[in-house]
Amino acid sequence: MSVDHPLMLPIKDIIIENERVKTFVFDYNFYVQPGQFCMIWIPGIDEKPFGIVKRDGFEFMITVAAVGDATKALHKMKLGDHIGFRGPYGSSFSMPEKKSFSILTG
Repeated sequence: MSVDHPLMLPIKDIIIENERVKTFVFDYNFYVQPGQFCMIWIPGIDEKPFGIVKRDGFEFMITVAAVGDATKALHKMKLGDHIGFRGPYGSSFSMPEKKSFSILTG
């Protein structure tokens, strides 16, 4: 199911990965498949495409490096601030089954 108008969601959690990268966590059951992306609207700033990481049925996250005006503005946002989401868009793919493999020594 795709959302064509911005779905406004509050930031549930912010994980600081390093000085330039943060992960933003949201409570919502987003139906996104591997390979798809969403348009993220930072109110008053811009809308940009981002990949979605699904953690469980009711939570997802985006991981963002602060490199441009929009992503730097996103990095300034706080818990409870709202971000708009549209999508998902793009082609999806299936994840291969886990395979066991051994390390070859020679």
